[in-house]
Amino acid sequence: GTGVAPATVDLPVSILVPAVSVTTPAAASITQGGAGTATVAFSRTDFTGDVTIAVENPPAGVTATAVTVPDGQSSGVLNLNVAASAAPGERPLTVRVSGPGGSPSATTTLPLTVAQAPSYALAVAPSPLAVTAGGTAAAGTITIARTNFAGGVALAASGAPAGLTVTVPGGPVAGGSAAISVQA
Repeated sequence: GTGVAPATVDLPVSILVPAVSVTTPAAASITQGGAGTATVAFSRTDFTGDVTIAVENPPAGVTATAVTVPDGQSSGVLNLNVAASAAPGERPLTVRVSGPGGSPSATTTLPLTVAQAPSYALAVAPSPLAVTAGGTAAAGTITIARTNFAGGVALAASGAPAGLTVTVPGGPVAGGSAAISVQA
């Protein structure tokens, strides 16, 4: 020997594991053919850098553009678009929040409701509405079935053959039916 006794030193070591956690966003409801947003909040642990927020495998007719959130911010806004052809109903979206290079990452579910677009359907009774030539009039009822709106429906008659007069109410119909008359 050298006359020096061996010595040991306890050296504390911390192993940092980068992580990201994400908070479930508030539910979103978007009408067919419409657009909306969803705010996604998250927290970083033991890493810095941009974070990407993206929707994985959205259902048919739903699109979302990924957003990059700069270091120092803890939320981002997803822009959501719903095609007119998207099926109405509950369409939960899987949202992934990823750190630089895709790691670390975490997922959450964004509750999305695709609401049916406002529409209406018309039906005439009796059908067919029979008219005798020579000035005889026939009366019927137009039934209006509304979906997702309660406003008035403006009726107009067009395309009647020469010599036939069709009369419908002159303003928006607020109720569920209106009278129609046809005269030859």
